[in-house]
Amino acid sequence: MRNLFLSFLGNNRYIPCNYAMGEIKIDNVRFVQQALVRMLCADFREPDRIVIFLTDDARKKNWYDTLQDNQTVPGLKRCLDAMDKGEIVQPINIPEGKSPEELWQIFKLVFDVVNENDRVIFDITHGFRSLPMLGMVLLNYARLLKNITIAGVYYGAFEVLGPSRKVEDMPMEKRNAPIFDLSDFTTLLAWSSGVQEFVRHGSPAGIAELLQQAAEPRLGASKGTDNAGNIWKGVGNNLEKIGGQIATCRGREIVCGEAFAKLRSYLGQCAGFPDLPAPFRPLIQTIAAKIEPFHENDLENCLRAVEWCIEHDLIQQGITLLQEGLVSLIAQRQGLDWRLEKDRSLVSDALSVMGQKTPESKWEKELRKRPDIACRIIADPFSAAMVSDFDRLSKARNDLNHGGFTEPKKAEKMKKTLLSTYALISEGWEVYKSTPCSDSAEDAAKQEGE
Repeated sequence: MRNLFLSFLGNNRYIPCNYAMGEIKIDNVRFVQQALVRMLCADFREPDRIVIFLTDDARKKNWYDTLQDNQTVPGLKRCLDAMDKGEIVQPINIPEGKSPEELWQIFKLVFDVVNENDRVIFDITHGFRSLPMLGMVLLNYARLLKNITIAGVYYGAFEVLGPSRKVEDMPMEKRNAPIFDLSDFTTLLAWSSGVQEFVRHGSPAGIAELLQQAAEPRLGASKGTDNAGNIWKGVGNNLEKIGGQIATCRGREIVCGEAFAKLRSYLGQCAGFPDLPAPFRPLIQTIAAKIEPFHENDLENCLRAVEWCIEHDLIQQGITLLQEGLVSLIAQRQGLDWRLEKDRSLVSDALSVMGQKTPESKWEKELRKRPDIACRIIADPFSAAMVSDFDRLSKARNDLNHGGFTEPKKAEKMKKTLLSTYALISEGWEVYKSTPCSDSAEDAAKQEGE
């Protein structure tokens, strides 16, 4: 991993001062870059780089030595050379950034200097006013595309000392300017990406990772006992579980609802922590509302998971969960065990022969073994109402499982199939779920045993 220090050099006449960050103080330096390099880049060696972006005007006024009042004033180049960093210093010319076209040129120049997996320190003190904002956006862009680590973002607040004329009249020991660590704002950009993934695509991975990153220092310092850290980690872990369960169609786990219940509990506890990561606090209600319909040990969680899939364009998962959820609901309605493969096969086969109008004389497998139960499934008005939807889902799943290589349908057709069948099945279930079957399969099974 290469270390990379990025900074813009302005064209103002800089006045020497003392820069301080935390307990570290660098006295009597003209450029904030001098202070930051001493504080943060002491261990930089090849292939690390200290990159200074500068306009032609900044190069003339502040990069090279200048003459002021008949005295030579060292430029930033000489100051960095004096720190034995000359071999790894890389000045790069940029336009002034006074038009959108020039800003895009700067964007490209900065982006191109960043390599895959670099560890980046960014100084946003100087430059045209739009450059710091451009730099922050670029860092997030590079984090996503080049997998960089943003080690820090810093701003030297010389202006707290007052106007330049006033500062020049101050004794050096009074010229103490703070350097602000703005790294939390890059974390906010990461949170923005994570929130977008969750809201748009239903993927909680980004949010979960950020919560776990926030929890790790607390858990490390407390040897795993910090209550807040454990709760944040719990939120992240259960968010990931839920996302994984839906993405991989883990029907039993979704029906069980344990991850939803745990997440709901953790979210309730989070609200009481004043030091909760600030970007996460507004998300608590959003996540809580999203998981609110899911309950423990509830087969209807299958239908709720399908809603999640529809909202986030998880078409294949939605079709799979909808058909398997329908089988489960019918099995439970008939007193069968929806967890048992033979009972699920009985329901699926019964729906298939209904759709194909297969005579009882040609029934096979579970249908032949348990014809009385099969007949009761077929006689149930809910099953009868679901036959055509079950058939459409079977064809769609077959097409999906074959990757669209056999009798392929367009992607938009698949989505329409999911939307329409979900609407019909969920409406049908609302109508029939409170209406008992005339005879349950459980009764039929008892009769078979007599």
